[in-house]
Amino acid sequence: GAFVVVCQDTVKGGKRETCEKDAAAALERGASVVIDRTHGTVEQRAHFCDIAKSRGAQLHALVFDVPRDECERRVLHRDDGHKVSGQAGVEIMKKRAPDLRANPISPEEGFECITVVRDDAEVRAALDAYSAGGARGGGEYGACDSPGH
Repeated sequence: GAFVVVCQDTVKGGKRETCEKDAAAALERGASVVIDRTHGTVEQRAHFCDIAKSRGAQLHALVFDVPRDECERRVLHRDDGHKVSGQAGVEIMKKRAPDLRANPISPEEGFECITVVRDDAEVRAALDAYSAGGARGGGEYGACDSPGH
């Protein structure tokens, strides 16, 4: 099926609530929804998890576990319309990083698949799998390999 990307950095108004409405509407149309958003805490993720669960959608997480200097380089040179870009984006990323490390995504939140990617090859493998209609990524966990699944 079709994938709809919902990204707080590019959505009009830049509000989480707008992303929630967009995600819910896309799910109700039968689309698969990709939430492109930094979710540093369980509470931040819960908003979107609840939307998916209430509509019978599976929850999958693609976790980018890249070295800090690589993440800074990518944010610094990002030119794809994201608000979190350039030096200001790097500063935002530095503020969010501790939350991300302290609150890893867990199957207990309802995720059926957690795929951790650490390099471009693993990202490509995960994207290729989803593009082909599968769920298995190239990272630490695949659809049937995640802890607690």
